[in-house]
Amino acid sequence: MFDAIVVGSGMSGGWSAKELAERGLKVLVLERGFNVVPEDHYSDMQAPWEQPFFNQIPQDEIEKHYPIQYRGVAYAVKHSNKHFWVKDDEHPYSVEPGTEYDWLRGYHLGGRSVTWGRQSYRMGDIDFEANKKEGIGIDWPVRYEDIKSWYDHVERFAGIAGANEGLEQLPDGVFQPPFALTDAELAFKARVEDRFPGRKVINARVAHITDPTEEQLALGRAPCQVRNLWPLRRPQTHRPTIFGTGEGDGHRVRCLDGRQPASRRLGVREGEGGVREGCGCRTEQVGRSVPLPALAAETAPTLVRAHTTAATPVRA
Repeated sequence: MFDAIVVGSGMSGGWSAKELAERGLKVLVLERGFNVVPEDHYSDMQAPWEQPFFNQIPQDEIEKHYPIQYRGVAYAVKHSNKHFWVKDDEHPYSVEPGTEYDWLRGYHLGGRSVTWGRQSYRMGDIDFEANKKEGIGIDWPVRYEDIKSWYDHVERFAGIAGANEGLEQLPDGVFQPPFALTDAELAFKARVEDRFPGRKVINARVAHITDPTEEQLALGRAPCQVRNLWPLRRPQTHRPTIFGTGEGDGHRVRCLDGRQPASRRLGVREGEGGVREGCGCRTEQVGRSVPLPALAAETAPTLVRAHTTAATPVRA
């Protein structure tokens, strides 16, 4: 019996499992996609010219398999990481006539925490109060002050490079040192701020480690190498260990990958994990609650197929 079964190991599911486990719950994570093995699925030690097609995907392959994925993020969909993106022809979907929606997807351990662009900005009072002030939609049930401490918590763990600027529209946070601006960027910044008083050109706030904390180092997370090869999906920035706390320190979660430093540190062995991959096997797991943090379009089919007995579905 698990205290909680989390469906999906992506950004929301991973954090849900982490937080529940750190509070002493026994957690099982269910993931439909493949397990990410850095030595098999990453090629960051290869230069683009050492990759087939200079690490590009041939146009006929794009048109057949990745027309939507490529149209959405062409700069990120490469030969070396195409296994992290779905083949559109194998995963079709429909939209209402006269509308468009590019659904960018990947089914693998870590979900979009592996492929997101890492731009990390807080929503502030302007955002949370906009609907009410402008009479659009429904009012947010929370305000910035209600979740400010959670922003701190997430940024401290994830590692966000940036600078505190004192901007009302872009709240400051818990940042590691930002990446230095280039000479051209510094010149642009100076001219904009001189010509348009009150406007600011600032460093991007990105989830790249520049000055790792002791916790991050203990989890095997090293500083960004600033190699401009991020589309190759560098293993040093890959974070499935975000979920893998094991049972060695009182946390009770079945680890996603026993080879990761966080797992080894807590005595979890490879193959001991409780992640159930999309292998087509039929198993039954029982939990007191079942958070479903995946997208609604993914959660609905899961619920239709599910046969729960003693579980209480909870939407994360």
